[in-house]
Amino acid sequence: MAVLEHEVRSAEARLTDLRRHLFTREEYYGLSEILANQRVELIEGQIIEMAPIGDFHAAVTHPLAVILEEAFGEGFSARNQVPIALGDDFKPSDPQPDVTIVAGTWRDYVGRHPGAADVKLIVEVADSSLKDDRGIKAKLYGSAGIPEYWIVNLVDQQVEVYREPCETGYESVTTYGVGDTIKPLSAPGTRVSVTDFLP
Repeated sequence: MAVLEHEVRSAEARLTDLRRHLFTREEYYGLSEILANQRVELIEGQIIEMAPIGDFHAAVTHPLAVILEEAFGEGFSARNQVPIALGDDFKPSDPQPDVTIVAGTWRDYVGRHPGAADVKLIVEVADSSLKDDRGIKAKLYGSAGIPEYWIVNLVDQQVEVYREPCETGYESVTTYGVGDTIKPLSAPGTRVSVTDFLP
């Protein structure tokens, strides 16, 4: 009986592998007409459905991008919910963080998405996506070498700051609450008040 059960499970695993198709970047963007009305992103070659954006999430994201762009100043720019290019040709990832601070201006990215070397800070605003942002996204950003990653945790009304990237995510996590200030790694002369974007 145990042998039969093992064989059934092995067959199911093989079927799952057979049904999975890993997309290249070109294939993914070639599906743009099909995916036009869906919130999806490419993560390690797989098309992943994104959680809907709630009112609180939407309200926080824009002012946060403005605050961070001002804090970083000249030589940096903020991008809102648009792709960055991570990974390689075998397992490409084009996540769409809520806010990304990149080196340079928008003109530097005409014809290409920013890559890991361009990115100084990624911010995900999280409510229903909190588990994925702490898990899949932290591992993705850390393994790509993104130096700093923030999760604006709307559930607990705090900001989780991830630093010291590694293959499994980040070595350091510090939590900040309303009333605290954060000094971004790539803009050490500035302080960002959590109160400015979390009521």
